[in-house]
Amino acid sequence: MTTMGQLYAGVYEKAAAAISSLSEGLASLVGIAMYFAVEAAGVDLNFMLLPSILAGSFLAAVVAPYSVRVIPNRDYRYVIPGYAVAIGVFLIYSLLFL
Repeated sequence: MTTMGQLYAGVYEKAAAAISSLSEGLASLVGIAMYFAVEAAGVDLNFMLLPSILAGSFLAAVVAPYSVRVIPNRDYRYVIPGYAVAIGVFLIYSLLFL
């Protein structure tokens, strides 16, 4: 959604994707740090979630810069809004049927 907002504001497609991936990577890093900080504070946490957090942040940090470099700009004009519509459809489906 942040990428869509940037596109509507007039930000270049590749720059919008790069900014979003950078902020997502930083948010994942802070999430992992807070996970360990809460554990160090004495709260008992379920470490079954940690591999998912690490995998998501690793994939975002590796795949996003590669895709920004490789995918042509004209494709981003369709991929980013299409992805936003797909997320919206999935959200409505999950609210109504799940």
